[in-house]
Amino acid sequence: MNIFPKPQSVNVTGGKFAMKDATVSALCPESVRAAEILAARAGAKLGKGGAVTFSYKEGEKEAYTLEITPEKIEITASSRRGYINAAETLSQCMDEDGNVPCATI
Repeated sequence: MNIFPKPQSVNVTGGKFAMKDATVSALCPESVRAAEILAARAGAKLGKGGAVTFSYKEGEKEAYTLEITPEKIEITASSRRGYINAAETLSQCMDEDGNVPCATI
């Protein structure tokens, strides 16, 4: 994966998640804008109970974690900047069909 800025670690696990037509859920107020950006770029929907979730996890201000499997994407961060960074990373990982390789980032 060619991601800028380079994440601290990337572990590609195989398989893909289809972002197009997925539902993106912001589970905390700080993540709403990042969820909107990601949904718009991916052709996904915003809503509750989505396969793509933004949730809070204590950590460094701009840090984030992405857990991408064929069934779901879990995005955790502790700040708005972290959520935006995660959305940017996912946008860079998407291929032209809206698929994202499964990985832990």
